[in-house]
Parts: sequence; C-alpha cells; structure tokens
Amino acid sequence: MLKIRDLFFDNKKLIAALILFSLIQECAPLVIGLIQKRAFDALAKHHGSLFWLTILVFIGVVILINLSRQRYGMLDARITFNTDKTFINKLFAKLPGFGSKHAADLLNVVNVDLPSIDFVALTITDLCVKFAFLVGSLAILFSYSQTLTVAVIIPLIVVQTVILIAQKYNGVLYGRARKASLNYFNFMFDLISNNRYMRFLEVLHPEAELDRKNKHQLVSGLKQATYAAFLTNMIAFINMLAIAFTLLIANQTKEISPGTIALFLTYIAPGFDFVTISNQTLELLQRIRFVEAKIAQFFQRKGRDDAGYNQTRDRLKKQFKNSSVVLRGGDILCIEGQNGSGKSRLLRELANEPAKYLNLPAADFKLPDFAVGYLPENPAVFHESLANNIHLFPGFAVGTTPAAKSRSVEKDLLDILGISARFHTDTQINASTISTGEKQRIALARAALSSQLLILDRPFDVVDMARGQAILAWLKAHGYIIVLTADQQWVKKQATNLFTV
Repeated sequence: MLKIRDLFFDNKKLIAALILFSLIQECAPLVIGLIQKRAFDALAKHHGSLFWLTILVFIGVVILINLSRQRYGMLDARITFNTDKTFINKLFAKLPGFGSKHAADLLNVVNVDLPSIDFVALTITDLCVKFAFLVGSLAILFSYSQTLTVAVIIPLIVVQTVILIAQKYNGVLYGRARKASLNYFNFMFDLISNNRYMRFLEVLHPEAELDRKNKHQLVSGLKQATYAAFLTNMIAFINMLAIAFTLLIANQTKEISPGTIALFLTYIAPGFDFVTISNQTLELLQRIRFVEAKIAQFFQRKGRDDAGYNQTRDRLKKQFKNSSVVLRGGDILCIEGQNGSGKSRLLRELANEPAKYLNLPAADFKLPDFAVGYLPENPAVFHESLANNIHLFPGFAVGTTPAAKSRSVEKDLLDILGISARFHTDTQINASTISTGEKQRIALARAALSSQLLILDRPFDVVDMARGQAILAWLKAHGYIIVLTADQQWVKKQATNLFTV
C-alpha cells in the first residue's frame, strides 16, 4: 500500500496528465458535436430546403454504400457461428486418433453451432468512471436542451442498458448450451447434414445414453443460444427504430434546432443498415428451423423401428451385400417407391453405413473408413461465399477416398452444374432468396468433391431434364458410384440397378 502511495505522489504530474487526457478523450465527441451543430444551424438558416436535401442525399448515399458492400462482399454482414478453439482442442484431446490439426479444421466445418459472443469485461472501476462521465454529460446536455435530453438521450441510454442486459443473458445461455454440447457433441456433427462423421460418433455415444432428459437438455441449450443471438439482433433493430422515432418527435419541438437533428442523423445514419440487420435476422431464423429439423430427423432415425422398414432394409442388404453384385465406378443404383415409403430414411442409413448394405470395390475404397458424398432432399446453403458453401469440409479427412479431384476436374464439374462463372464472384450468397435448384446444384458439387461414392436424395427434381442428363453422364464418365432416389423415367433407364421400396 505504501509503494502505491509513493508511486502516486511521486508521479503527480503524470497522473494529472492522464486524468486530463481521459477527460479530453471522453468530452471530445461532445465538443465536436456542438461545433458541428453550430455549423449545421448556420447552414440551415441560410439555405433552408437545400440543407435538408443535403441531409437526405447523405443518408441515401450511406444506404447505397451498405447495399453495395453486402452485394459485392466488401462488408462481412453474416453472423459467424463458431465454437471456441480452446473448447474444441480440449474435446478432441480426449478422443483417440484426433489431434489439434483436426480441431482447427473443425472450426471451418461446424456451420450450425453455438454463436461466439465477445463480452466486454468491465471492472467496478470502469463502471464507476463511465457512470461519472455519463452523469456529467447528461448535466451538460440538460443545461443545453432539456427537451433533447429527455426525448432523445435518456431513451437511448435505456435501450442501450437493455441491450447490455440481453448480452449478459446471452452469456448465461451460451454457457449452458456449451456445457450440454460438451457431453453430447455428436449432435453438432449431424446438424451439418453430412453423415460421414456419424459412424465414429455413434460408437462414442450409444443409443442407450440418449435418454429423454439428455435429449431435452441439449435441444434446449441449442435453441436457447440461437434464440439469444436472435434476441440481440432484434434489440439492435428496435434500437434503430427507437432512434428514428425519438428524432421524429424531437423534430416537432421548437427547442431543438434543425442543426441538432441533422447532427444526430449524420452520426446515426451509418447504423441504419436495415439490409444487413434483416438478412442477419433471416439467417438466424433459418438456422433455428434447420437446427430443429435436423434434431427431429435424428430422433426419428434413432427411434423408429417398424417391421415394414426393417424388411425393406434387409431385402436391400440381401440383394446388394449378401450377393455377388458389386457396385463399381460408373454404376447407378436407383431406389424407387411411393412417397412416404421410407426412401429418404433408407438413404440416410446407407450414408451412415454404406459398407453394411453395399458391396463396394475394396481396391478403390478402404472399408469402412471412407467418406460419403451425401445430398439430402433439402440441402442447406448458408450466408457464405459460393466457394465456402461448396468446400464446406476443407481438409478434414475422416477416411480415405480415391485420388482427390484436380483443379481442372473441379472446374469441369462446376461448368456442368452451371455455377463455374460465379465461383469466384459470388462472395456472399443470400441463402434466404436463392432458388431450390441452385441449392441442389451447390450441394451436389459439395458432395461430388467429397467422395467418389454419392448418396443422392431426389437430385434432379428441380433441375431441367437436359442439365440433369448432362450431370448424370458426367458423373458416370468420371467413375462415381451413385445411389439415388428418383421418379424420372430417364434416370431409371440409365440406372444399372433398380431397387423398389
């Protein structure tokens, strides 16, 4: 304590300079604002309508900049969902056969995950200093204009306080969800809609462990974390509306000059990025629906056990595993049947354990640890670049596949799918507005660049016949083994094997 006192008294000038600098730093925006306000008032007094036209043009330019930034990728407007790297490394350190490299790669893989939220760590001293400056600023503003302080400043402070509380609440939810995911991490992989990890993870987490209480705990944690991020986003949106509304009211009062309103507009206009906020909100809603659908799908897959489906599955195994039939490069197995007969469920099980139901050439596939290119009926596309959507699993080799595709083969595939020209130009896809056909083609490219074994659920339903035939011919020519469901007669005619559910 004595040393601290000596330090303080021996450095009076230094301490005084630091305090003065802090005061100037805190008060500078207010001083600059008052100078700008005076300039705006003078401009408004002499130019009238031209002044307001200038303000409107300024706001319009800001909105156009925000639109162009989002359109051409100059602004990273997406919400990033990544798991903490330390958490991933600790988790994978406990699993045999996994190292830190895989953990780092996984950060690029988990696209539907808990939101990474950075919280400002404020000490008691920080809070006291900020509160003192807040009271001082309010006193200055109140003496300058009571109406401005009451109608605009205080409501904004209240809204910001609510946002701070919501962020703290987010922290609690995030902690709960992360704790739940630590025990039942296999769900996080299934949410990616690619089944290549499920064989490994189901060994770690037997079905008996997934009791009702644990299911409810994990699902609640995931939904809480996602809804919490959605809540913060909505509060930010409401905050913008509150600012606009209070300025509208303030503009009707006689005590607040046009320069004051213009000053606030010039400060706040860059924050009126409604396009980004709305897209982020839609992205969160999309992720919420996706999480719920995939978890429900997982439970359905684990829980259903009807006799009719078991017979179909055993018949498939008998015909294509317990026989001399071997699927080789260029072969097509088409699974047909009525709607609701269980075709999609059967495909998911094939993607989960293909070696259990199919004879595959051992020279090309080192069973059972090869990757599977799986295309679900409703594939997920995210607010990412086209390249990131296609390479959703960069460098994360769970098993071995035939030789990796060369760049020329990749470009050839993208040309056939009709997305080659956009591969480097589409820096951010709007997943809420992209067509179903484009989603299918992007997801098909993702699957085909993952493995030579493709499990495709209704891949040509929303693709025109000419393009569909070209895609199928290209896949056959490049030695893919294709298992798919389809209703189109032209697909069935090209199939080397048919199986009816």
